[in-house]
Amino acid sequence: MRQAVIPRFSSEAEEAAWWDAHRSEIESEIRQRMNQTRPLTLGNLLDGGKPSQPVTLRVSKEDMETARRLAARKGVGYQTYIKMLLREALAENASEGIVNSACSCNEVETGFQYWSGAGFLSDQTRAAIGKSDMVLVPAEGFGDYAGPVFPVGTNELFQFLRSKVPSGISVELAVEDANYAELALHGDILHLACVLVTLLGAPVATGLIVEYLKKRLGSRLENTEVRVSLILDQGDGVDTKTIKISYEGPAHTFEKTMNEVLASISKAQPSRAELMGRKAHSSSAGRRK
Repeated sequence: MRQAVIPRFSSEAEEAAWWDAHRSEIESEIRQRMNQTRPLTLGNLLDGGKPSQPVTLRVSKEDMETARRLAARKGVGYQTYIKMLLREALAENASEGIVNSACSCNEVETGFQYWSGAGFLSDQTRAAIGKSDMVLVPAEGFGDYAGPVFPVGTNELFQFLRSKVPSGISVELAVEDANYAELALHGDILHLACVLVTLLGAPVATGLIVEYLKKRLGSRLENTEVRVSLILDQGDGVDTKTIKISYEGPAHTFEKTMNEVLASISKAQPSRAELMGRKAHSSSAGRRK
């Protein structure tokens, strides 16, 4: 197929005249290229003409049913929809910070202040959360289930943490007893409830989670994939952030990965003196106004 060569133009008038003179030639070439390439579908547009690689993934029946239903609402095939979600998630993580292939971090607003003020919790539960050092927090809706929900085994983890935490550290559940619900998720991955914790309490929480995994999995520790998230509330210092650390990978590498992430975050933290200086500067600036 002969390819049209577009010259450089010295003016817009010259460019317009060239396109007008070669309109039929260009249209013919476009039609030929469309006939020789893949069918023009939404999936091909999403691929952007880039080479793709077939991948086999084990997905739970429930996740597949949800994907098919949501894809149907958007009027696309479920595989196209899954690729759209994957691309969005990859773009989001790329911008927020990938730690390694199993772990990522992103800034969130669901720290202790959020959960101790959540309107769907009782005054008693909110007060308990405000005084706690570790809180197991639910997913706020999953699939067709609208209420707060925890992974299966959360109550076991909760009781384990309560029995093992050092004296003076308290653990709570961010849910009312009447609304507590557990949901079985992907059968090939062990899901643990998300743990909200302070920066100082994070190493303790990590160590206890590792101990729990060893107790629960036993000889299966080396061959089990886990999904664990810690929400790290760095306190009320100036310019501090609440960070969610999400880990999905081999159970036996969770401790090493998490300790590396926590060390990196702690190193990036301003010193106590710096925080006090910032607070003093902020207060004096406020008085001057």
